[in-house]
Amino acid sequence: MHAPAREFVVKTLAEYGPITGDVVEFGSRDANGGVRDLFPAARSYLGIDSTDGEGVDLLCDAGKWQPDKAYACVITTETFEHAANWQDMLRVGAQALAPDGIMIVTCATAMRKPHSATVPDSRPQLGEYYGNVQEEHFRQAAELVGFTVEITINGNDLYAICRRRAPKGPLKIIGAGMWRTGTVSLKSALETLTEQPSHHMTELLIHPQQVNEWLSVVNGMRPNWDYLLHDYGSTLDWPSLAFWNDLQQTYPDALVLLSTRDPEEWWQSVSATVLKSAPTRETARSPWELLVVALFENYFVGRLPTKRQAIQAYNEHNDLVRRTVAPNRLIEWTPSDGWTPLCRALDKPIPDRPFPHLNTAAEYRRNNKVEG
Repeated sequence: MHAPAREFVVKTLAEYGPITGDVVEFGSRDANGGVRDLFPAARSYLGIDSTDGEGVDLLCDAGKWQPDKAYACVITTETFEHAANWQDMLRVGAQALAPDGIMIVTCATAMRKPHSATVPDSRPQLGEYYGNVQEEHFRQAAELVGFTVEITINGNDLYAICRRRAPKGPLKIIGAGMWRTGTVSLKSALETLTEQPSHHMTELLIHPQQVNEWLSVVNGMRPNWDYLLHDYGSTLDWPSLAFWNDLQQTYPDALVLLSTRDPEEWWQSVSATVLKSAPTRETARSPWELLVVALFENYFVGRLPTKRQAIQAYNEHNDLVRRTVAPNRLIEWTPSDGWTPLCRALDKPIPDRPFPHLNTAAEYRRNNKVEG
């Protein structure tokens, strides 16, 4: 690997921050130095190449590979000029990349002399493909697969940083995380980033006219999502949470946000808050109370679950979201993640203030007058 290309990767990673998720490399066979050592904190590292050798974990054509999860980083260095199907590799990279991830590409461009992919300092060997990748063609291919791209030309080398294009539709984020996973904090954060209101159960307290509309939907009426979510840039919490799958199919450009926390911690929170204050079928009188009861009965394991039942339902819900949503649309978030994954996915700068920390268990109990 040429020193300037490696320096570009080092500089890019220093600016981006440590990669702690999964990494996949296309064209990973170590012919003249690799990049695996630049990812010491990665959860896993998968090297893919069509030629076996050192650094290759999976022997296959990366342009035909089918990713089964999302990767925090996709990287390919000095490979595209040797691959006639580099556009397919770029497309697969877009499919494999997490919404908040980064794809790093270095390749030959302009008037670079043809050279071999397998024999250092030699012309292409018999049967080897070679073709410099021109900047205009790379930009067109990147845009076609849904990337925004920053390109640097260094002599006869092209260096690119690719990110998934931020959602542009009316609904940008669909919340699929259960209540008491930081959704009130997320509401504040997403409203800051999207400059649009975020739909949350608290919206029904501010706009009580919505309660009967949502109650009808929860009880089986076919929803008009464009009407119900008009002007909202994201959804979180009940009642929209109950329809996360319908929403992610209705708005295919939107990203799906799965907020989670440790199951035991989640149970400690819900059992001390929501499960103590929410109405029951016997006490429900107002439309809002009837809506809450209907959500528990139709979209959870009832209003009075045991700890085992609740945690099982929580885990099964999260697993279903992971199985259902395409990896490159899913943002997994925990409260300790703060701004970074959201800002990267929405292509927004990180605000110059702490991430909101709202509606703690103590605040909930105080505001809802929960005793015991």
